[in-house]
Amino acid sequence: MGTFKFRGAIAELSAYAARYAFADDSVVVDRGQRCRSLGRIELDDLRVFARWKSARIGRKIERNPLDLIEAVSQGVFSLDHPQVRIELLCMLHGVGYPFASTILHMTFPEEFALIDYRALWSLGVEAPPSTYQYDFYSGYSRACADLAQRVGVSMRDLDRALWQYSKEQQRP
Repeated sequence: MGTFKFRGAIAELSAYAARYAFADDSVVVDRGQRCRSLGRIELDDLRVFARWKSARIGRKIERNPLDLIEAVSQGVFSLDHPQVRIELLCMLHGVGYPFASTILHMTFPEEFALIDYRALWSLGVEAPPSTYQYDFYSGYSRACADLAQRVGVSMRDLDRALWQYSKEQQRP
């Protein structure tokens, strides 16, 4: 499990979140809340999340049978265990930890951190692991929750801040 420590000044996190310059995320935030209120994730929801996260995922998720999406979705909403939720989503074709964490972050925003290479870099990880394991993700998610609480921001705003910090500070 990694050690996660913000590279910059913690006092500046809110300013980075305010400068968040990625595509409008209100569509996926709204879709996540819709899924939570319905208690399910449908193929069209996966498409919306995929368009926002990574265009490559779009073609891959189309290969999932509707009954598999339904079964996974039922488990995500009926089984209240973070490891089960994320690993169930990873059973779907085209879904790995980064995409599964996106879905869960948008659906359960204060319980799951969105993991990606920018946020990891901002927290001191030079390169993301080639294969994600739950212990790594769990440690990362706890570190994000602790940091968000310490700064007094939502997990969504923390994600925006970490993304923007990397965008401004990380050199290619």
